[in-house]
Amino acid sequence: SQAKVDGKEESGKTADGKNNSWNSHANKVKFTYMEKKEYETIEEEIEKLETKIEELDAAMVRNAMDFVELARLTKEKEETEQALEHKMERWEYLSELAEKIDG
Repeated sequence: SQAKVDGKEESGKTADGKNNSWNSHANKVKFTYMEKKEYETIEEEIEKLETKIEELDAAMVRNAMDFVELARLTKEKEETEQALEHKMERWEYLSELAEKIDG
């Protein structure tokens, strides 16, 4: 019975040791290769999407009486706005990750 208690204590220490080294490894935050590439270009991509939305707005004004074209432009604008929203969320995530890496 004494050996079992000692065994449990030792295995507990081993488990703690493993958890501690796992935690210290997990605390080292870094970008993956793809995240790094994405972070380097995401602001430019956001600007392009914002510009495209402005261009679509102008095209919608020009085609206000062409209901078929207006419908197409409206759909394209909605899709572009969704893409922009997704990019903004990714930019926020990547920016927070970059702060953790630098911090």
